[in-house]
Amino acid sequence: MDHERGSRRDSGKKRYRDDDRRSGGRDRRNRDRGRSSYIEVQEQQPAEDSPEKRLTTLLIILGDKMTPKEITTNIDKVASILKSEYSKLETHVLKTIKNCFMELPMKSYIYGTLIGLVNVTRSDVGVKVVKMTSQTLQQCLNEGNWRGAKLSLKFFGELTNANVISPRTMLDVYDDLLTALDEQNLKMSRADTIVYIVLASLPYVATRLRERCPDVLESMLAKIERYFYARERTILDIDGSVVRKSIQPYVGPNVPYEQQDVRVFPL
Repeated sequence: MDHERGSRRDSGKKRYRDDDRRSGGRDRRNRDRGRSSYIEVQEQQPAEDSPEKRLTTLLIILGDKMTPKEITTNIDKVASILKSEYSKLETHVLKTIKNCFMELPMKSYIYGTLIGLVNVTRSDVGVKVVKMTSQTLQQCLNEGNWRGAKLSLKFFGELTNANVISPRTMLDVYDDLLTALDEQNLKMSRADTIVYIVLASLPYVATRLRERCPDVLESMLAKIERYFYARERTILDIDGSVVRKSIQPYVGPNVPYEQQDVRVFPL
């Protein structure tokens, strides 16, 4: 009897161990299958630290929350990376630079300086960036994307400041745009917009242009001034006196002319 109970106890212990091993085997197989599927998913996902992603991040955050000294140091570092990686990532670099000056215009001067530094030893990069910016400007003009055209002109100005393009070339770009003012039957709204994007981008490069090409700059400004005089005559011809009075500056009641409240009507 004792022998039988011992046998049952031994048998019970054995069954428990067998069940445990069988269960453990299933657990291990399940863990292995889970690990295998995890590896497959990881292999399907793009690497988060790919060269393209790292470069994009470096360009986007360049200049953020930095002192002037830190900006200079970081521009040097990113320029070195651009020079070494450009040949392998040319399309991505050009696309990212475009996105930066179009979406982060407040940092255009940083990106212009960066390209200027790269251009010192890799002039091919400077050529490609200028070509890309020119194509972007033309596309914006064709699509009537005036904000994009203004930002492209602004970046051209920063490239001029960084010696990537010459001041005379920058003035030629302006001249090509202002040629539209000589067209017959040009809509005033279109002419106004062209003059606006030129004048809006001019302050960022005016000092450089005045230093190198003062006569050409004065000629361009004289052309814009003539347009404003002609524009005023056009407004008078279409009885725009109401509009002209409405935009006169307020100087108080003690003025040599009668003060009037004028409503503004669209032309």
